Amino acid sequence: ALVEAVAQLGWSFTGRSNEGLTVEVTSNAKIGSRNYELLALNAFTSARKRQSVLVRRPSGEVLLLVKGADDVMQKLAMDPQMFPEEHLRNFAKQGLRTLVMGRRFIPEHELQQWLADYSRAQTSMEDREGALARAAD
Repeated sequence: ALVEAVAQLGWSFTGRSNEGLTVEVTSNAKIGSRNYELLALNAFTSARKRQSVLVRRPSGEVLLLVKGADDVMQKLAMDPQMFPEEHLRNFAKQGLRTLVMGRRFIPEHELQQWLADYSRAQTSMEDREGALARAAD
């Protein structure tokens, strides 16, 4: 359902390599391809209840994209008052499971610090899983 909804908004995933992701975007009847550099991927864990990816847009901006359980994402929201709680309750009443998406633009200086922490966690010889979890948070 998520893939279908995004496709209806004009975005279609077309490929992935070790270096990046490619999407096809339809806007005002124009179709174009966009490449996003993949900087980091924080895998889903049952403890975090979310997954995130860090990408560099074609414009050079760095974007953190997160999908996760509604209760966790609500705690992370910049403005919890804007969180779609009523919609989520209605979905739950219908027996539907939900994922919430979030995004945040990351300043370059913050990115460089985080990438250094992430790199140390990836190469850690002791408690690598714990180090990656701490870096992801």
